[in-house]
Amino acid sequence: MTSNAADPASRGPSGLRVPLRALEPGDRNTLFRCSGLDFDEYDSLVAMAYGGTQDDVPWVQLLETLRTRLGANYVTLILRSQGASQPLQVVFAGEARPAIVQPYEAELAAVDPFVNLPRDRMVMLDELIDEAAWQAGVYYRSFHEPLNLRYHMGADIGMESEPSCRLRVSRPPWAERFGERERAICNLLLPHLHAAVQLRASLDIAEVERHCYVGMLDRLSVGVVLLDRNGRILRLNQAASEILGRRDGLSVVGGSLSAALNGESRALRRLIEQAVVAGVRHEPGVVDGMSVSRPSGGAQLGVAVRAVPPTEWSEPSSRPAAMVIIRDPDARLLASDEQLKRLYGLTNAEAGLAIELMSGRTVDEAAQNLGVSRNTARCQVRAIFAKTGVTRQAELLRVLLSGVAPLAWSPAIPFSSRTRRAGSLQHPYQEEMSSMKRFENRVVLVTGAARGQGEVEARLFHAEGARVVIADVLDAEAARLADQLGPNALAVHLDVSDPQQWSAAVDATLARFGRLDVLVNNAGILRWGRIEDMSLEDYTQVIQVNQTGCWLGMKAVLPALKAAGGGAIVNISSAAGIMAIGGASAYTASKFAVRGMSKCAALEFGRYGIRVNSVHPGGIDTPMVQTPDRELNNAYQHQPIARIGTPQEVARLVAFLASDEASYCTGGEFTIDGGMLAGFNATF
Repeated sequence: MTSNAADPASRGPSGLRVPLRALEPGDRNTLFRCSGLDFDEYDSLVAMAYGGTQDDVPWVQLLETLRTRLGANYVTLILRSQGASQPLQVVFAGEARPAIVQPYEAELAAVDPFVNLPRDRMVMLDELIDEAAWQAGVYYRSFHEPLNLRYHMGADIGMESEPSCRLRVSRPPWAERFGERERAICNLLLPHLHAAVQLRASLDIAEVERHCYVGMLDRLSVGVVLLDRNGRILRLNQAASEILGRRDGLSVVGGSLSAALNGESRALRRLIEQAVVAGVRHEPGVVDGMSVSRPSGGAQLGVAVRAVPPTEWSEPSSRPAAMVIIRDPDARLLASDEQLKRLYGLTNAEAGLAIELMSGRTVDEAAQNLGVSRNTARCQVRAIFAKTGVTRQAELLRVLLSGVAPLAWSPAIPFSSRTRRAGSLQHPYQEEMSSMKRFENRVVLVTGAARGQGEVEARLFHAEGARVVIADVLDAEAARLADQLGPNALAVHLDVSDPQQWSAAVDATLARFGRLDVLVNNAGILRWGRIEDMSLEDYTQVIQVNQTGCWLGMKAVLPALKAAGGGAIVNISSAAGIMAIGGASAYTASKFAVRGMSKCAALEFGRYGIRVNSVHPGGIDTPMVQTPDRELNNAYQHQPIARIGTPQEVARLVAFLASDEASYCTGGEFTIDGGMLAGFNATF
């Protein structure tokens, strides 16, 4: 069917014309009969539309189901058009061949053949254009033919000035044209898609607000714990996680809050029970509180408990029923030196000193921590006085602590990629709200996590919102760490050289948390010995743990990462994976292998949205490399950074590579060695 060239229309690329009148979708009963769907099939599609609003990558299942039912090679939902100040946001189901998917993502703005469609009804491309002229044109040959895009139908959804979203469906040249059955199926779903997209937008706004409020409390070092009606922890912020993790006065026992002293623990339970009852009954009342003693002898924790009244439609078993607010008088406010420099015009040194003073230290203690003389610190204090307009240290602290510096925080909203597809790790509609919570709603498995480098990594992931699986052969230490971290941590026994134990660890992770997003292959051992002296048994043991264990881990988690729509794997190699170490042939061989297999995995797993990178630490202050008689920094004086590294520095790199901030990093080898591998200085 072709359109009369004299008809008034909006013109698009290559002569595409959209008439002012379009086919009406018809009444619902007629559409239902034409669609060929039975009630259960229709009900399932509608459930996917609304259920998809809760997924990390929304509507993946719905689009894949539609693609199969419509016999399409692509089904695309455009959530936001590309503009000068914002990237395109898209989720789509399509052919998985990289040669097709990557150009489709890159050229989607050009590939979409529709312009200014009538709202809320499906339109066929062949109803709008002269097909023969279109196929002979440059637009079709340049953008559609290479991607096997021949037949199209689409709809712009929503009656606002801009559509809330756009649905596009395509078939390849060897398929039949779309018919009225396919149009009817889509028309039945359009109002539900519109409602679902609006619902998702509302959820996103609520999530932005939550991140802002939670982030502000974190900056003030105020812990907040939400409890269900049985007193079990539902959610806690970073400050609360850190306070409870110290197990100094308050801790998590069996998923609930517990005080160190039995009497105080009973009193806390009573306050929580009273708050839950008051909230359920909508009774008026006041926030109650108590002080909690700390076995360390530190200042008592301040605890306030208040009811969380139920909303009209909330689910009683899963909603918060009580809120516990925790204040640690010894906690430092999370003001940064950059904020102080901007607010008061301080130098780097002055801002560092100000933060020390805000943390409750004297000038002499601050000078010692900063490695400067007392006279230098006092000169800097006088400069701070002049810039802040005060004359006494007590007044300075009042200005700094009551000012906006502790509150000067804004969530970062990065755009990690221009387009999204079903199966992509990145969130296609809601960006990360705060770098402090990069792993919220994600599950991270760390091997060798009971102590040392792995423990620091697990703690960092947990602090940034992840649910953490602590995998190790050291069961007692792993269980102790999981207990410290609370309900968002799970300890599992794992000998990484045993494939059956890998399967059990992944199964336990999915049973507890329902998904897996990140694997950190951290477990490793070191055996010293020259080749002529080392036994085959020692050599094989190192290879089995460091090399085979890494390979088994990637293989074991692959199905779970694919099911999650993508993910990240970070394999801990070593500087010895780039430069050999004499006397450590087994260790060197295993770490070179980790480096190589990481690149292989990156090539193989990229099609699934899974990134794989290796990290190569130099000397790091962990139990693996420590010996009783060595001084930590003496062996590293030849490096540009003349000291041993810390586990915290490595953990931050690992977290970066596992996060969406590293969305374009895969197959890479990242050294963190103080410049050890940079080379050497010539001597003259």
